[in-house]
Amino acid sequence: METGNMENIGAILIVDDDPVSRTLLADELAEAGYETVLAASGQEALEQVLRRIPELVLLDVMMPEMDGFEVCQRLKQKDATRDVPIIFLTGLSDKRDVVRGIQLGAVDYVSKPFNSAELLARVRTHIELKRSRDLILAINTQLKAEVAERERIQKRQEVSIDLAKRVLHLVNGATPRYIELDSKSALFLEALSMPCYAEGGDHFFARTIREPGTGHKRTIMALKDQSGHEVSCILRSIITDLFHNALLRDAHRGIEQALGALNHAIYASDAFLEEDFFTAIVLDIDHETREMRYASAGHPPCILIRGGSAIALPGTPEGGRNLPLGALPEVNYTARSIVLEPGDQVLLYTDGLVEMPIASGHPAITTNDLKKQIERLAGDHQIPICVIMRIVLAEIARNCGLEVAPGGANTSPDDVTIAGFEFEQPMDQQECIWHPADECHFGSLLQETVERMLQDAARWGMAIDSSRLRMALDEAALNAWRHGNESNPERAIALRWWCGNDFRFEIVDEGSGFQFEQAPDPTLPENVVKESGRGIFMMRLFADDVSWYGRGNHMVASFGRYSASASGRRLKRPLNLWE
Repeated sequence: METGNMENIGAILIVDDDPVSRTLLADELAEAGYETVLAASGQEALEQVLRRIPELVLLDVMMPEMDGFEVCQRLKQKDATRDVPIIFLTGLSDKRDVVRGIQLGAVDYVSKPFNSAELLARVRTHIELKRSRDLILAINTQLKAEVAERERIQKRQEVSIDLAKRVLHLVNGATPRYIELDSKSALFLEALSMPCYAEGGDHFFARTIREPGTGHKRTIMALKDQSGHEVSCILRSIITDLFHNALLRDAHRGIEQALGALNHAIYASDAFLEEDFFTAIVLDIDHETREMRYASAGHPPCILIRGGSAIALPGTPEGGRNLPLGALPEVNYTARSIVLEPGDQVLLYTDGLVEMPIASGHPAITTNDLKKQIERLAGDHQIPICVIMRIVLAEIARNCGLEVAPGGANTSPDDVTIAGFEFEQPMDQQECIWHPADECHFGSLLQETVERMLQDAARWGMAIDSSRLRMALDEAALNAWRHGNESNPERAIALRWWCGNDFRFEIVDEGSGFQFEQAPDPTLPENVVKESGRGIFMMRLFADDVSWYGRGNHMVASFGRYSASASGRRLKRPLNLWE
């Protein structure tokens, strides 16, 4: 009998009567960091699981005495092993045998001889899904306990909703304000969500993934609309996005395959009732080629704004329009693609936006009506997407006699979410070069540059709080001069600023840089008396977004058109579960 270390948990059980195949599989998985337990027959496999529950089973179909189908059936009949994912290893060409395995409860299959990359990708995906399900069960238990406790007090539901919202935010992380494509261009991104109750079923996330080995980057955005409005909506949103984020760990998985796998995982879970379907629109943007693949699962199309024209994606006659998720067990999803161009804007929304008129007995707004409204706004000149989003929302709500506003009330009968991004490249960029001789000269350069920036911002139609701009610029430039250039007047500090959706400025010094990811938090008790980290803290306090590039000697700060005051913003950045 061949076994691995029986003291740890979470091993992969390999069941195959061929010793060569067992060894190859074990070596591949060991090299990828997985622990394995080996069984040469179906009976031995059943004995192994009595000693230790595996995290996943790789199960050969054709074995003497007891074949893989019978082993699978027996494992699914036991409470302890019912939820263990099983991947069949099969050399069979008859697809009916594959279907039979799936019907018995297997989650996937790999054909022999197996491809190492494919095998490892599928193992990784199903282990991530299993761990996500386990996390969901733990979260569900915690939330149920919270609800039971709060039933005895007046604010039971509000506390439960707040906890669920925090968990969903932890799963998805904060929506990035800018996603840099290269040194010259970026995607500005914003999402506004207005639930009709304390919280609803709309949820949005944007996540950039890096392909292993190549470093190739893609950004995936997903806007989903969960059926219903009760507290359980948020719980289903948590489950949905846990599964979706886990599936994105496989960077090679296409948008169609990811939707299919998500639909299968949702349908197979015990957390969704028959009526608990949801719609989604998913975008997958390649940073290098600028290709955007898109697919709708029962969701309204997104609107591409290009050169004053509005285009629905996916359009009526093309592919990319699919059934909602969770409605049927197996759906073949289709997607389409388009290459983004500088200046392109994309608007995403849930049906709560276009169905506002129904509350007053009027028909919903059609996609063509929405396109005409956007084209009237866009006209012949570029209006930032953050402005278009708010004008569209305000006009529709006003025409329907409703109040629906970001951060305010929503008197419509449905949740409303509107999100958008814009492919930005700096336009009408201004620049100056500093060579401060001393502190006094530095102060005069700062005053002169702040005045120029405020004048340019007003010319571009933006009103910026001069105190916030001065404080952020002062800290950033002072850091560049003192720590980057080491107060050497022969070294230059380059400042550039421009306006798109935000007012942005960048500072580049000629120093050696610093480890900006490891900057200490000066608000923690152990760092209160330390000097390091204070400048970064102040920049993040007064600007809406701050990023560093390269060695840390290139910094970009942003000030939004609709930003909150410095005292009203949270500086804590949530833990990223997926890095």
